[in-house]
Amino acid sequence: MLTRSQITPTPKLIWHACFDGLECARLEVPLDYSSPSDPRRAAIALTKVPASVPETSDVWSGPMLINPGGPGGSGVDFAIQSGRMLQRIVGTTHSVIGFDPRGVNNTTPATSCFPTEAARMQWSLRTGGRLMGGDDGQIVAIEYARSKSLGSVCDSSGTGGDFAGTPNVARDMLSIVEASWRSVGKDASKRGLRYWGFSYGSVLGQTFASMFPSRVERVVVDGVVDVDDYYAGGWRKNLQDADQVIASFYRYCSLANGTCALSEPTAAGVEARVARLREAMRREPVPVYGDRAPDWATESDVLTVIFWSLYNPLLRFPVAAEALAALESGDASQAVAILHFGFECDCAAEPRPNTGTEADSAVLCQDGGGYNATLADFREYLRELQAQSALAGGCWARIQMACVGRTAPALGLVPWRSGDDSGWNGTKWGANPTAHPLLFVNTALDPVTPLRNARAMRKRFPAAGLLLQRSEGHCSISTPSACAASVIGSYFETGMVAAEEVECEADARPWGATALHRELLALARSWNPVVPGGWRD
Repeated sequence: MLTRSQITPTPKLIWHACFDGLECARLEVPLDYSSPSDPRRAAIALTKVPASVPETSDVWSGPMLINPGGPGGSGVDFAIQSGRMLQRIVGTTHSVIGFDPRGVNNTTPATSCFPTEAARMQWSLRTGGRLMGGDDGQIVAIEYARSKSLGSVCDSSGTGGDFAGTPNVARDMLSIVEASWRSVGKDASKRGLRYWGFSYGSVLGQTFASMFPSRVERVVVDGVVDVDDYYAGGWRKNLQDADQVIASFYRYCSLANGTCALSEPTAAGVEARVARLREAMRREPVPVYGDRAPDWATESDVLTVIFWSLYNPLLRFPVAAEALAALESGDASQAVAILHFGFECDCAAEPRPNTGTEADSAVLCQDGGGYNATLADFREYLRELQAQSALAGGCWARIQMACVGRTAPALGLVPWRSGDDSGWNGTKWGANPTAHPLLFVNTALDPVTPLRNARAMRKRFPAAGLLLQRSEGHCSISTPSACAASVIGSYFETGMVAAEEVECEADARPWGATALHRELLALARSWNPVVPGGWRD
């Protein structure tokens, strides 16, 4: 069994046994699709969950590509962790393929702004906190200076991030689809994309559908990002429902019959208890003792633990409550275990493959056109986000902050822009009818991709459907729903969507997950999304 570094990139797909019953490959594609004469190549890392039928069979449904979001999330890791479970939903006659987008993880050229792994880890350890926008304006100024410095280095690094923009990745997906069909001797020109993308993966799916509408077979976009806001670099249409998800933390805890570590008779009582903890830690941070010492936890960590939990309330709300209750007693170990990373580094080695951090900013800053703002501009932007969510605004502002100082233009395939409008080839996103309708999927209360985005983007794409899952959390797989799985599976089988919104109930709520169907709960446990802006949980 070959390791990934031993797999030679080839323009034809050649699969090798890897991991536990999976297959791996490295597909060679043009680095610059906009310049056919450019000899440079990228190597896209792929991992496949094989179908239950031979790929040469007439009943093979073809490849189904997946993307876990970010940007900066590794599709290879996602396939390893969740590929088999997703395959059971879409149908086992599909081969599920996870790929690392350009600049991410095992795909080359790699993205790195640091000469060594030691330099990267040293930089990470100097963060000094995770939240901006508190009473101390110096934190914002320090983060601004850090981002300006890092952005200037990344701009001049000349790494694989130069061609990491989403339209390039969308074209890579078409290359993967075509190479998959050619590898089994079938006509690739008559085949289209089958895809399930989450969070940022919804941007990738909408971008593909706009660039190649005739090549859409089945495209599910789950946890829907507003593409106009994304390509404008705004990140202003994400937190509209965050406070309602935070309120659900207090509500579910109060209804947990004493099993929540912060249990109080009412939601207001839980909220007041968290407020008292914040105030106490603002005055006096908590030192860490034992195996995780030396370290400490601050009020910023309290807020970040809560923000972390919003992505997957079913499984994380109980963990967050335990960590916050421990902080009340002076034990910070659980909080820092969630948020802080230990220093493990082979200081003589070259930088390791990158997921998150530089990789996500390389993509989102190119797509959004950079962010050459002054400190005063950024303070105003931060206030705008905090008006949307006082708790989450400081966390979310880090995304745009990551682009401060990054002004190098996107290379290769780039979006069309005209004033505030963007799209592809002179038309707005979704302007042209697709060969088959897209299926938009969203939870009722998503902390970072609100339902209103899915409804707005659905209108962009003619005949698209919308599945609304009545749960809290980021993307449908954050909470098991046999109903939602059935709707998505039927879509992959028939290609048809309902004319009206389809609603599905979740199968469990926080502090009530013990009776879940084992496979669906396992999928929720495997959901470990990348938080954009340089922090991976």
